[in-house]
Amino acid sequence: MDMYLIMKTNKKKSLRDVCLKLYDAQINNQTPYTLESIINAFIEFTKDKTDMAFFDATLLFSNDYIPLFEKIIKHFGLYIKYTESEYWWEKYFGFKVTEQQGEYIVSHIIPESPAYSALSLNDEITAINTYTAKDIFSNKEHHIYQTPKITVILNRFHKLHQIELLHSKHKTYYQKLSLRFKDKPSNKEIDLFTHFKKM
Repeated sequence: MDMYLIMKTNKKKSLRDVCLKLYDAQINNQTPYTLESIINAFIEFTKDKTDMAFFDATLLFSNDYIPLFEKIIKHFGLYIKYTESEYWWEKYFGFKVTEQQGEYIVSHIIPESPAYSALSLNDEITAINTYTAKDIFSNKEHHIYQTPKITVILNRFHKLHQIELLHSKHKTYYQKLSLRFKDKPSNKEIDLFTHFKKM
């Protein structure tokens, strides 16, 4: 929100100004903070009522904020670098495992991933295809990931289950995101970024 306000007002206003306005209203007029007052103060500074869409995409609805964030930070000479997970079970199938006393336990699952409707937290994976869990998870370069479908043998509540997982070639999971500065930013981008760093 801060970067967006700086960009929209060409460095004249920031989120600090919004907070000061709300504070003054509370002290002088006994006006409590509300979501409506925050939005109104924000739009008063940007002088653009279409900025309501900004709040629709952030505060009011649980949308993926990354596309909007990328759209804003590019004005500051910044971009997000995406790095794929080095573990094929995370990258292609969307689940993490932790090793606990020689057992490989499902510790996290990405919603809407191939593993999401098939695996459960705390499942103990004992084998995948014809390989033991130890052979699989101790070798992040194991060739098994090259097949689109895997058969998982797991122990759930002391019962063995056989589950098939099919990965999509068009989507990966557990990407690591890092914020980077462009190699050749424009003067405008440098100016905004320098201003933001000083705040």
